[in-house]
Amino acid sequence: MDEDANERRRRQCRISQRRYRDKKGSAEYNLRLDVNSLRESVERLRNTRELLQAKLSLDRRVVDNSVLKAVEQYFAVFAHGLHDPDAGDHVRRCYELQVSFLCAFLAPDVQLGGQDRRGADAVLEQWRRYTRFHASLAVALDSASVFGSDTASPLVKARGRLSVRLTPATIEHLFPHVVGREDLARRLVGPEIQYALCTEFVFDERVQVVRYDFSVDVLAGLNGVLQDPFLTADVLQGARISTLGLLCPDDESVLLLEGTRGHEKQEVEEGEKEEEQEESGGAEGRAPPPPHPPSRLAVSYLMS
Repeated sequence: MDEDANERRRRQCRISQRRYRDKKGSAEYNLRLDVNSLRESVERLRNTRELLQAKLSLDRRVVDNSVLKAVEQYFAVFAHGLHDPDAGDHVRRCYELQVSFLCAFLAPDVQLGGQDRRGADAVLEQWRRYTRFHASLAVALDSASVFGSDTASPLVKARGRLSVRLTPATIEHLFPHVVGREDLARRLVGPEIQYALCTEFVFDERVQVVRYDFSVDVLAGLNGVLQDPFLTADVLQGARISTLGLLCPDDESVLLLEGTRGHEKQEVEEGEKEEEQEESGGAEGRAPPPPHPPSRLAVSYLMS
């Protein structure tokens, strides 16, 4: 009787052990399946990450190339300033191309020079003043770098050179306090002056410039000609140039829209009228009118 009971217990024990081994083997098998599945998932995630990284890198390169190309084209289009729309049909077409490019390059509400000025017209007006106030103008791009290309507002920092030659119009409009100083004016008018130029363009997702900052090192450029820091500081003391390089920043009007030649013609006509009035006044015994401030023609006479 006891032997039968012991045999039953041994049989039950063997069955339990077999079930345990089967269960353990099944768990290990399932665990191996889970591990293999996880390994496959990790590999898929790794491949996905590599693809995303490659795409992001490609996107950054595309953004870098796009904004850099746009800046290079901007410097090329305005390499010699703004064309005169009144200088003939061919030149007018060049001017219209410049305006069209600027409207595509800049956002409608682009901010200029950290000031309240906004819009392409403000940028165009500065180009107009720089061109009309100098006998010659040339812009050269030396280097350009992209920052934040992985953001929604990449920034391009460009460095270059602005080469100009001053004229009597430059003295009159930008350095009016120098008009009566013949020796100083003679030294400024004529020689080529090179200004170091630093510009920053902030782009939006449409690859249009929403902020345009620039600085022109007028101090170093003028001192290169005058070779006297005290005299250079004296010239800049009353100059109508902002610290960043904006010309006539206190004048919101559009200057010289008809061109410098038309402006000079108007001054000549006004001068002839004044001479007629003086002759008439002398004949009638009247005192001549008070003298006017030196005009551009007066400066031209001083420079002759």
